[in-house]
Amino acid sequence: MEEYFLYHAPFGDLHITVKDDVLVSITLHGYDDVPICKTPSKTAKKVFDFLDRYFKGERGQIDFDYAINGSAFQKAVLAKTSMIPYGKTCSYQDIAKAIAKERDKRVSFQAVGQALKHNPLMIVIPCHRVIKSDGNLGGYDGDHMEIKKYLLKLEMETK
Repeated sequence: MEEYFLYHAPFGDLHITVKDDVLVSITLHGYDDVPICKTPSKTAKKVFDFLDRYFKGERGQIDFDYAINGSAFQKAVLAKTSMIPYGKTCSYQDIAKAIAKERDKRVSFQAVGQALKHNPLMIVIPCHRVIKSDGNLGGYDGDHMEIKKYLLKLEMETK
C-alpha cells in the first residue's frame, strides 16, 4: 500500500512516498489526486526524523529501508552518489569514470547527469553533492539550483 506525506523543508514542501514500509521517493514534485496522510506511518516518522536532523545540520544515520528503482545504469549512478560523504562533493565525470572502470566500458558524464536528474530519493541519495569537474555546481536546473546551493551550504557549515 502506498502512502503519501508532505514534509515542510526550509525551501518548500517535499513529497514523500512510502510503499509497504519502504521509502520509495522524496521529491519536489507534487501529487495529483492522491490523499496526503495526516498521521505518519512508522517509516514516515523515521524519514521525518532523518530530515529534521539533516536540516539542523546533524549527520543522522538512515534507519529506514528505501528502494532504488530504475535501470542497472541508474542504480549504479545512484549507488555511487550515495557514497559521497556529507559535506563533500564529487564530479559527474568522477562518477562516470568509476562506473566505467567497474564495467570496463566508456560512460559519459552526461549520462550520469541524466540518471541523477531522475533521482527519486532527494537528500537520501545526495545528488546535490555532484558538481561539474570545473567546480561549478551544474545540474539542478532553474529554481532548483537555489536548493542545491542551500543544501551544499548547510553541509559545508556543519561538517
